[in-house]
Amino acid sequence: MSIEAKQEIPFAHKMAVRPIPKGQAILKYGVPIAHATSDIEAGDWVHTHNAQSYFAASHEAHQK
Repeated sequence: MSIEAKQEIPFAHKMAVRPIPKGQAILKYGVPIAHATSDIEAGDWVHTHNAQSYFAASHEAHQK
């Protein structure tokens, strides 16, 4: 199987390898790291414009 990136994806960033519906968890090596804030298609760049990090919310809560 091959997936073509739909846009340029910066080094060390993530690309969806399958469709991810809005609200679904985004997995990295099988571990949930974020949830989709909009529908994401295979080949899309996954970043802050379409995902909310679980780490960021946890990190902010500990800073208070």
